[in-house]
Amino acid sequence: MSHETLKVFFPIRPEIEILDDEHFRVVNGFHVVIEEDGCETVVHEVPHGLDTDLSSTPRLPGVYLLFGGVGKAEGILHDDLYGRGTYPREWCDAVYYHALLANPSIPAWKAERMHSAVRVFGASHFSR
Repeated sequence: MSHETLKVFFPIRPEIEILDDEHFRVVNGFHVVIEEDGCETVVHEVPHGLDTDLSSTPRLPGVYLLFGGVGKAEGILHDDLYGRGTYPREWCDAVYYHALLANPSIPAWKAERMHSAVRVFGASHFSR
């Protein structure tokens, strides 16, 4: 994987409002700090009011049990990056992966599989 030197920090975690079983809204705007060796630090602002599906997880037996509800803040960040289309898709996916890895409650194997899923299935959701 490229972008191995990425580090992602959430100084403030997002608060969300539940709209239905699969849709949520960010209640507080928050920022995320993204550092990469040899590159300018990015401070990405996620706006309040953003609608998101968090880390999309298919409602398939076993899949949802393992991955449902994992990486909420990371999924919000990824949704916002994808929706804006400001950065290349590969970079957005790498940020998502490293944000998942930085979360101590998410094992590396889950982060790897979630990253693989966005690489395979995310293209149709990326705004160019």
